[in-house]
Amino acid sequence: MTDVSAPERCLLCEASSSLRPARFRQLYSQAQGPPVEITWWVCRACAGWFAFPTPSVEQIERHLASIRYNAPSQADTIFTDKQRVFETILDGLFRRKKTGRLLDFGCNYGHFLEFATGRGWEAVGFEPAPGPADYARQRGAEVRCAWSLDQAGFDDGTFDAIVAVDTFYYVWHPSDTLRTFHRLLRPGGVLVMRISNKNAFFRLVARLTRSRDKLDKRMSRLLGDHFHSIGMRPLAGVLAAIGFESVQVEPGATTVPLGSAPRRTRWAYGLADWTRRLTAGRLVLSPGVLVWAMRRSDR
Repeated sequence: MTDVSAPERCLLCEASSSLRPARFRQLYSQAQGPPVEITWWVCRACAGWFAFPTPSVEQIERHLASIRYNAPSQADTIFTDKQRVFETILDGLFRRKKTGRLLDFGCNYGHFLEFATGRGWEAVGFEPAPGPADYARQRGAEVRCAWSLDQAGFDDGTFDAIVAVDTFYYVWHPSDTLRTFHRLLRPGGVLVMRISNKNAFFRLVARLTRSRDKLDKRMSRLLGDHFHSIGMRPLAGVLAAIGFESVQVEPGATTVPLGSAPRRTRWAYGLADWTRRLTAGRLVLSPGVLVWAMRRSDR
């Protein structure tokens, strides 16, 4: 069983108090073995949830071997699923920065790198999983592979833009990673993250599920291999505290055109848009969002 020692700080907002264990444990699947039980914590300061301690590298590797996502045979399918988001992000970057040096954080098989290069960016990838990193290199991409971005050897102020498409919630120490993003960006550089925004839904499921065993299974299925969850307003506050400005949350970031999405997905995005309008933008429940932020320029 996973060590249940308490964290010294919130891994999302860095608050050192108001932490308590969540009511569930994540069942983190392992190839050819029983799942690892991961303890989750709740921060009252930011209302975020996070796993602590996170799995070891060996456990993560065994998990990756148990899922199809990192199989090379899935590369083209993943590209098709993400193409609309890639195009939306590049359009948004063009309006903000035109071109420059770009880091794709969690570049997977390198398809976004190809897209960005075709739009005039000098694109470099970072990918923790060796298999996808090698696949991207074989397609001609420059990719650095390590289990932590700090281990990749990038100099401070290297990039004009950092892109993280559906990868932020996989990092072990989210606030540290956001600080690394800030450090690697040049003044005026842009960070954009596509995020699966399900914190409010997770909280509802936890509130309505009384059985501990059922809650463990439900939350494990919903979380997949994410290691933290936070609402969009608190996340914007975390980014501002680190030193980002012009933080914008752009809802409706679907991976495919909404008209061709499953009915359940269309209902979820439609309800979220109605709720956002009703609350004058204060409540963002869109299942997929883009978060834009800019490193403050030197003054």
